[in-house]
Amino acid sequence: MRQYDVIVIGSGPAGQKAAIQAAKLGKKAAIVERNNWLGGVALNTGTIPSKALREAILLTGVSRHGLISDGSSVRQRVTIGELISVSQRVMMHERELVVDQLQRNGIDVIEGHARFVTPHEVLVSVNDPETGRSIRSERIGASFFLIGIGTTPAKPSSVPFEEGRVFTSDGLLRLNRLPKSIIVVGGGVIGTEYACMLAALGVKVTLIEARPQVLGFLDEEITEAFQYHMRQAGITLRLGEKVKEIRIISPDDPDYPQRAI
Repeated sequence: MRQYDVIVIGSGPAGQKAAIQAAKLGKKAAIVERNNWLGGVALNTGTIPSKALREAILLTGVSRHGLISDGSSVRQRVTIGELISVSQRVMMHERELVVDQLQRNGIDVIEGHARFVTPHEVLVSVNDPETGRSIRSERIGASFFLIGIGTTPAKPSSVPFEEGRVFTSDGLLRLNRLPKSIIVVGGGVIGTEYACMLAALGVKVTLIEARPQVLGFLDEEITEAFQYHMRQAGITLRLGEKVKEIRIISPDDPDYPQRAI
């Protein structure tokens, strides 16, 4: 059984920093990550992808940056797939940097799902994605553990999630086409960020927030200015309102919105 001074569960920013700091202090460290990519939510579904997508949207058509243009002419129109591709390239570059940092500091990366079997041992298992059965497993031990497993978007059972129609913030990065309109539920950082991005791409956006303002942790004057610019961008803000129900309706449903004749 492999033995370490420190085992970090989760390879997000907290896990990376903890493992590297331990290694710099002369400790033998390892990171356990259940996904087949490193970096956690921040690098793969949250901060880095959203910021890269935002910059790609802002730089659309700017040939000197070499992101969207073909190097000889300015692109007048781009697809959501091309914009997301820019975000994916940034993610891949950042992943390579993470791998390089961990390797240079002599940190072992162990793929699998960690489960404590004793206070100083975990069983790391790799499961078949189709059957869920364990393909291989290994027990590893350490004097200290740091748990930094991050977060995932909430998926209430009452919401009929459907790829491409009703989805979490993670699903937006998998869109293959832009919707004509979208309702964003939640006026936090991610909700407002994606609402502004989609509005900049010409999507009709409605944002619903139960609190009286978006980004409630900000200074009220800043928030008021931000909401003004959101409205100027064509975003409809429904503040102080709660979502009672989300359902998918077909064109035959009586509640289906009818186009004006």
